[in-house]
Formats: sequence, C-alpha cells, structure tokens
Amino acid sequence: MTALGLLALGHFIPAILQNAAGAKHSGAMLRFAAFSLATAVLFVAAFVFFGRKGAQPATAVRGPLFPRSFLLAVLVVAVYGVWVMHPAAAAVALVVAIVIALEIGLRDMVYFYWRQDDKPEAEQGALPAIVLSLARFLVALGGIGAAALALGFGAQALVRDVIAGIFYLADDAFCVGEYIEGGGNTKGTVERITLRSVALRHHNGPLHFVPYGSLGSVRNTSRDWVIDKFNLPLPIDVESEKIRKLIKKIGEEMKTDTAIGQHIIEPLKGKLYHIDPGVKIFRCEFRSPPGKQFDIRAAALKRIEAALKEMGVGHAAGVNTVVVKG
Repeated sequence: MTALGLLALGHFIPAILQNAAGAKHSGAMLRFAAFSLATAVLFVAAFVFFGRKGAQPATAVRGPLFPRSFLLAVLVVAVYGVWVMHPAAAAVALVVAIVIALEIGLRDMVYFYWRQDDKPEAEQGALPAIVLSLARFLVALGGIGAAALALGFGAQALVRDVIAGIFYLADDAFCVGEYIEGGGNTKGTVERITLRSVALRHHNGPLHFVPYGSLGSVRNTSRDWVIDKFNLPLPIDVESEKIRKLIKKIGEEMKTDTAIGQHIIEPLKGKLYHIDPGVKIFRCEFRSPPGKQFDIRAAALKRIEAALKEMGVGHAAGVNTVVVKG
C-alpha cells in the first residue's frame, strides 16, 4: 500500500503542479523521487515478505538457485530501469512484471484451498492441478490483453512509424542526399535516416525531423531527370515561327557548350503556347538531371535575352517558370 501510494503521488501530483503553477522541473523531480522511493519499498518487501520460510524438507539437497524473493526484486529493478531509460515503455514492462510475479505465486495461492498437511501436493487430486493450469492461462491471457492496451495508448505511434519506415526503405522511396516533398508541406534534402524518422534539411536552412508515419505521400525530385518549363511573354506583333527557330538554335548551341552541355538530356525548344490581349506567350522547355535545371535555365534566359535584344524585341511581361518532374 505504501508503494501504491507513492506511485499515485508520482503520477498525479507532478501533473497538477505543472498545469497549475507551471513548475515543470519541480514536478519532474517529485515524480522521480516518488517512483524511486516506491521501487526501494518494493525491493525491500520482496525479501521481507516473500523470502522462503521454515526449514527445508529432508529430501531437499539444497535450496533453490534463485528464490522467489530474488526474482521479484529483479523484476522491480527491471521495471524501474525501463522507466528511467524509456518512460513510454514502462507500462508494458510493468504488465510483464506483474504477470511473472503472479505466475510465481499462483501455486501457493491455488493449493492454499486444498492443502492437507498429511498429504503431498501430488496426492491431493487432479482438481487443484486443473485449477492451477486454468489460472495460469487466464493470467497470461490477461497480461497479453493489458500489454496490447498499453501498446495501443503508449506506443501505437512508434509502431506505426517503424512499420511505415520499413516500407519506405523497402520501396527505395528516398536516400540520403535526395530532395523530397512529403505531406503537410514537409520538404527538404534527406540528411539522416533513422529507425523512426527522417531528417530533412529545408532549402532555407531549418532541419526537420519527420516521423515516417506523418510523412505521407513522398515526391522525390532527385531521381532520373526533370523537365523544366518557363514562359516567355513577347509582344503580339512578333513572328511566331521566327521566335521558335531562335529558341531552337539557342538550345542547339547550349548543347555544345562545354560548361552545361553535358547536363542537357533534351535541348531547349519552344513553341507558341497562348495568346492574350497584346501579348504572345511562348512555352520553353528542356530536360536535365535533377538539380542542374537551375543553372541551365539561367543560361537559357541570358542567351534568349541577348538574342531578342539583338533583334530589337522586348519582353511584354515578366517570365514565369514551371518545373515538372518526370
């Protein structure tokens, strides 16, 4: 009862302090002290109340290698160690420890009702043995159910994240160094892959740790190739075929450029895309490896600007760009 009181104190009082007074550190210290003291009480009680009593039978050669008091004390210390290292798993460890402790003491509890001093257990009939087997089965079944509830409330998200991560890695959805986009506007370059989450470095600098269960549908922009498209708005009186041939010629020249030509999979080309009042919009596009499209686009715009200036043609409006992943 003392241990239960300490456990209740460590569970409820710190939460009240944190919510009412905002004493986060004081609440954590109180929880640690209460749980540690409860562990000490249970550890001592294991030897005081559950030690072997009375003389050993004459047929016994020596005492048991691990008496019940020792096993119960080990269970107490094990649960405490799990709580210190991973508080979320302490509930499951506690359920397992209770099941083991009950299994250890079930024989004495069951045979208490059939014990006859003048007969050994083997001669007290089949009913106690049947009841003992049934009790052990029910205790094990209850322990499995309680552990499943504990997993459902405390570790469901962890299990979901781990399983989702296994499928992402099995599908080779991404690897370190690739730029990906996930659900909830999550995007960045993959820096680390762990058992439960992936670390994404946003292009503006922040590092996001995203659990696999929250990643959702993944768009990988670093695989194979990309098609980069941008619009070129020009005055309405320009000759469309002349502009198309100009863009094609620039694309062929860029393909032979020693600096960027090796990164061009399909050269730059353009065509009349749309006509608005007072403006013709040409759509330009090329194909390149992921990450190289930015330098190629900048070089293309620079060459197009110079060629149009030489022709005496000016832009009708700003240039809008659209990137399409292939």
